[in-house]
Amino acid sequence: MGLQGDVKAFSLDDLLDLLSASGHHGSLTVVNQDASKTLYLHQGGLYLERSTFSFRLGDVLVRRGEITVAQLEEALKLQREVQNARLGAVLVRLGYTTQDKIMGARRYQVEEEVYEIFGWPAAYYEFTPNELPEGFAERIQDPEEFRFEVRSVLMESARRKDEWRRIRALLPSAKRLYTLIPGESQREQAVKALAACHGQQLDPEDLFAGRVPLNEFSRRLGLSTFEAQALVAGLLHDGVIAALKPAELQRQFQRALREDAPHALRLYECALESPEFEGKGKFLDRVFWGSPALKDAAAQGKLNFAATVKGKRAFELLLGLFRQGITCEFSAHEEGQRVDLGLSKMSLTLRLEDRPAPDVERHLLAAKPLPASDVERAKELLQKTGRSLQQILVGGGYVSMDDWLRAQKDALMERVFETFLLKLPYVEVRTASLEPEGDAVELPLLPWLHAEVMREVRQWETMLTRIPSVRTFLRLSPSGRGAAAGDEVLSEFDGKRSLLEVIQLQEQPAQTFFEKVHAAIEAGHLVQLEQEEYRALLNTALDAKKRGRAIEVCMAAIECAVDSYYFHERLNQLEAQEAEISDQAARPTLRGELASFSLAEVLQSFNLSKRSGTLRVEDPEVEGRNRAIYLEGGEVYLLTGDKDLGEGDLLEEELVAAGAVTEDQLAKEAAGQLKDEIYEIFLWEGAVFEFAADYLPPEFYASSRHRKLRLNTGEFLIQAIRRAGEFEEARRVLPSDDLVLSFESNTAKMRTISEIGQEELLLLVDGRHTIADLVRIAGVRRYRALTVLASLARDGAVRTVDPDARLHADEHAILSEDVPTSGVIEEGFVGQLQFVATVQDMASAKLTGVLRVTDGRRSKELALVDGVPHRTGPMTASNGANGADIQLISRVTAQEVSECFSWSGTRFELLAGTLPPRLRDDEQREALRLDLDLFFDVFAEAGERWSVVGELVPRDQCVAYVEGDGVRERAEKQAGDSRLFGLVDGTHTPEDIARLYGDRYRAMAWLVGLFEEGLVVAAEPPQADEGEEEWDFSL
Repeated sequence: MGLQGDVKAFSLDDLLDLLSASGHHGSLTVVNQDASKTLYLHQGGLYLERSTFSFRLGDVLVRRGEITVAQLEEALKLQREVQNARLGAVLVRLGYTTQDKIMGARRYQVEEEVYEIFGWPAAYYEFTPNELPEGFAERIQDPEEFRFEVRSVLMESARRKDEWRRIRALLPSAKRLYTLIPGESQREQAVKALAACHGQQLDPEDLFAGRVPLNEFSRRLGLSTFEAQALVAGLLHDGVIAALKPAELQRQFQRALREDAPHALRLYECALESPEFEGKGKFLDRVFWGSPALKDAAAQGKLNFAATVKGKRAFELLLGLFRQGITCEFSAHEEGQRVDLGLSKMSLTLRLEDRPAPDVERHLLAAKPLPASDVERAKELLQKTGRSLQQILVGGGYVSMDDWLRAQKDALMERVFETFLLKLPYVEVRTASLEPEGDAVELPLLPWLHAEVMREVRQWETMLTRIPSVRTFLRLSPSGRGAAAGDEVLSEFDGKRSLLEVIQLQEQPAQTFFEKVHAAIEAGHLVQLEQEEYRALLNTALDAKKRGRAIEVCMAAIECAVDSYYFHERLNQLEAQEAEISDQAARPTLRGELASFSLAEVLQSFNLSKRSGTLRVEDPEVEGRNRAIYLEGGEVYLLTGDKDLGEGDLLEEELVAAGAVTEDQLAKEAAGQLKDEIYEIFLWEGAVFEFAADYLPPEFYASSRHRKLRLNTGEFLIQAIRRAGEFEEARRVLPSDDLVLSFESNTAKMRTISEIGQEELLLLVDGRHTIADLVRIAGVRRYRALTVLASLARDGAVRTVDPDARLHADEHAILSEDVPTSGVIEEGFVGQLQFVATVQDMASAKLTGVLRVTDGRRSKELALVDGVPHRTGPMTASNGANGADIQLISRVTAQEVSECFSWSGTRFELLAGTLPPRLRDDEQREALRLDLDLFFDVFAEAGERWSVVGELVPRDQCVAYVEGDGVRERAEKQAGDSRLFGLVDGTHTPEDIARLYGDRYRAMAWLVGLFEEGLVVAAEPPQADEGEEEWDFSL
């Protein structure tokens, strides 16, 4: 994947700065709505892949005074007469210029093309590291392969950025047409401006006659795109020219439809990108497609147009094409989303473009349910025979062909409807007979199917008249409140969520949902917000400092024609750019691989450029391993609510309850722990990251179950870079986590532990576990484990061993013993009994070592010393350490270790002969000794209860009491402790309750009883309260 992104999330300037500073080289492909360019980064230089240029070589030479217009025309005439002749060579042969001047002009052409790429306002890019064309080193020796220093490009790009911003504020659309304002003064100013830019000397009255769109000025004038648009912006600002007015556009449009079809097409594209015509879209479509000349052009495959429009307008245009029966290819796309269709009177074709095929089976079963046995039989045949689902279901007589075609139609029309949900797609319509590449699903439009499709098209057109935008905010009317009783869909409309946000909460298809919403609007159950209600929403967002939400409210009001002037003014006060008003495309993102790009470098770039957004890192090789980092104004934030709390974690109440820290120390301890966790992310070698620019989730602003931690970003990044360097050093010693390490002897192991500590990690180094297993089972940070093990390997204290040879030796040892010392704990009652018996056998055999059980995420330990069970560490205050006798210690230990029976996929292993230092000392060992008989009695009893915990208790859902007489009294009586009883309040999960109470077994066993008697149920957590609670660690 390399690095993929949107220039709005991470600009090309920032990207090139990052790549150059990191010493990367490779290929950078940049794509906008109608062009694609490739740049190569090599040894600090930038090269452009040879391509066509936006302006001509001859124009450059004339502008520089190297040749005259007459000489250029003579050379062009001669070039046409000689096959494959190059203009530069012709001019040199005629003696009109020199090769050096030709090369200077060519370099200028290429340079302007490079700067134009950096000026694209909406573009996506992909950088592939270490990938250059074959023979690139030899190719760049060619004098025409121009090299541009990265630093020089960045400096010039920065200079032009402000100018581009000014230009785009004046020129919002490349399809816009301009006219010269009448008056001699305006004409004189236009003539002077054209002469000053040294472009083609054209008559301004011809150039600015409302016939040349902005994107054609560069070619007409022989200027670069930047130069041409700067010229037009200047004339517009000075009042010399004006955009073609709507009334004049309509007059020209109607005349051009009769006399000049190409000009009518230019006017139509201009209208599509003009806000003044948003409410007249259907009228323009009818006039456009009603022209015989344009219908003939479409039939001949000569009618192609494109424009950037809102999703609703794109959908209107698509429905118009359906209604007119135009044969064409329709495409609407924005980042991450696209709809590609082939339309004709005979068929409807969905171009998949790497997307999954539509789910015909779901629509088929919804319309004509089949017996479960038939469905299973069909799936078996699908796997065995390789036939298609259609062949099996229709050929086997399960459904008729009409049923299948109707389901296929419903599935395709669902995809068609997705056009409406796009925000600001780039739409292309091509009537030329092209053969699109890639997979497709084609639906033959038989007469009855065609009639159904047209009926749905008419229904959707009616629906669009009542739903002005997917951003609109709806609320229940008084009559709607009664209708919403028991209706989960209608109850979502509280006036605080936009229609699009409610859609995202639904499981049903958007098409079906919209039909229901439309019916509710028609019935008067749903109404749009009034002006004052929109203002209240806006003020609420501003009070909460949620600028992004405020902009969304303003855009919704504008698109729904609710006091547009007021909300435009508020947007200007928020310093919202025109691009934000129209919400250019989908949320901009940047994606990359940590294997190629240092996360520290990426964060440093975000920090320097003051970025805001959410950076999510995910390791695809480890299920569930992901983490989010938040940036606001370049500062790094963490949320404790994102953390996957484990048994050994020191957070919040657990810290205080254990007596480890005071309330005042809590922030410092939690910050250190969370920073260590984030540092680990920097070492996920196979991970990928995605940055969503200008997006911070609601929980970032909430304070109920989340704490927001602001780090000292500069210090944090310096520490991250230092750790990354140390990790690389360790990797040179231990290049893979699949290596298996061993000490020379058990004596050497214990000596090392007594010298450097790290007991929980080094006790596991036994020649059997890989490094990855050591990290997972010990529960230590990967950075810490790798650096410790690499240091020991460098000093010769540990060595790598052949795991296959060791496995063979272990198998031989197991076969020669009566008591198994490793294996899998089977789930269920039988597996529990077998493992209890196995541990008893170990005790009877008077074995010595540490018995560890783990499911890969959690672990428990028990030590055996000549068969007598011992704890491996002292008890804490939370489970009764103070003054505990051997009976209490034995009981608590048995309850703790037996929790393994509630896990899945649990393994056990006795690390024979291995004991921690405290158990090798007679005095310390005595305090950890357990009563053998009591331990095994409780181990079996508690294990049975823990097994039920795994079956009945939902660990990740909140728990609440059911409503009913006597429920709470019975629960409190069983709890026997008001503090435990009070923790069930609908906001805590069973894990929360066990952690806060301190006695996991008692809490979980009590919850099992409550679930068995039906006194509690699983509940969804409540919405977080608005507000901020921030821990600031920058001091």
